[in-house]
Amino acid sequence: MRCPGRVDGSDAAREGDAIYIPGYQSVEDDNRLWHAVERHSFASIICADDAGNPLSTLVPFVRRDGRLWMHLAAANPQASILADGRSVLCQFLGPHAYISPSWYVEPGDVPTWNFVQVAVTGRLRRLDGPEARWLLEETVAEYEGRRPRPVAVAEMSRTIDALVDGIRAFEVLVEGIDGRFKLSQNRNAADRRSVIAALSAGDDAQRQVADLMRAESQSAAED
Repeated sequence: MRCPGRVDGSDAAREGDAIYIPGYQSVEDDNRLWHAVERHSFASIICADDAGNPLSTLVPFVRRDGRLWMHLAAANPQASILADGRSVLCQFLGPHAYISPSWYVEPGDVPTWNFVQVAVTGRLRRLDGPEARWLLEETVAEYEGRRPRPVAVAEMSRTIDALVDGIRAFEVLVEGIDGRFKLSQNRNAADRRSVIAALSAGDDAQRQVADLMRAESQSAAED
């Protein structure tokens, strides 16, 4: 059985990661990371302009055939610098919740936050003409398709035609994916059970974190 608590050096950052990831919170399963990307796909695209100034925009991402795509308004200042070859960081935030120290078995600790974070790094390839229109259709189909009674893309065809010149569409040529699942792995079993119980009585986001903690504890017990 793997010890779910910290071990020497397990909180050290790994070289080459786009985000800080203590070893005991890292996720090596790329399929699990891409599942989080697809599930929480309204995310930030971050880059620097030629002067080094940071820029960020929340955009809807779409993943098709293992490839990642996004678009943003042409009027957005960030759009003008997202030229072919521009390095970007795509930041995806999954379920997250505040963790009160009152939920721990022993008093005297401090609060923290549990969360799921995935960072995708890569470079951009601009899409024009038919490719840009295809991405708009796929984006609409993806997000509208999550509704119980989706509107058909064909019903929006004229509007999409009118909008396509007002957007900038890109494929993210993925170079790396890193994930951090911070789920109280450094706490003892009694604390984790207490935190799970408290989160399970909370709102939808808190219950999602509780479910992830249960899965993480089960996986640790099986190893």
